[in-house]
Amino acid sequence: ETDQNPLKVPLIRKLKGTEPLPGNFNWRGFDRQFFEFFGGEFYWHQKFDIEYLYLPLTMNNEYFGYTLCSTESDTDKGKKYLTFADTQKVLFFYDYIPCNKPLALVEGHSDTWRLTSLGINACGIFGTENWSSTKKGYLAAKNPSKIVICMDGDEPGYKAAQSLFLDLRGGFDVDIMYLPKQAKKLDPDNMPLEYVDKLNDKLNT
Repeated sequence: ETDQNPLKVPLIRKLKGTEPLPGNFNWRGFDRQFFEFFGGEFYWHQKFDIEYLYLPLTMNNEYFGYTLCSTESDTDKGKKYLTFADTQKVLFFYDYIPCNKPLALVEGHSDTWRLTSLGINACGIFGTENWSSTKKGYLAAKNPSKIVICMDGDEPGYKAAQSLFLDLRGGFDVDIMYLPKQAKKLDPDNMPLEYVDKLNDKLNT
């Protein structure tokens, strides 16, 4: 039988009321098995009347909290993603990236799992305002062979990338991949495969 959790990350559930994802669950092109690998479950928020994907957040196998991702397309922006953890101390998918390998540093949830699904080691920083020395220390513990910063293709993303580069360049082999600014914002979640190839090239050179 195939081990569905080979990295042995504890899939701890601290939120009452979660349920297994439906067998036919498919969201943003990812099926139930993909999200279950990362501890994904279903949660209905009674107060908001919104269906969420629940994901636990762990760092070095320690439970730090959880995040909720609305699966409904018309959800208000402020309720789309709800994170119940100290986002100054948590990197999204940190426990699923190997040591001594190149990794991409991105902004958000969907950026992280999209690149992960394409075989790229990725960590999300939970938004451009959530970088910290604590996170830098966690990255150092992974000893990545290279870091490529790939923020969203907008002004906040550009500023965050520059700030991250200045902070990381003293201790890491670090580079930036700027996504072009355009009317429909590009980010790692929706960028065409040609940009994925460019990111892979940067990570492996």
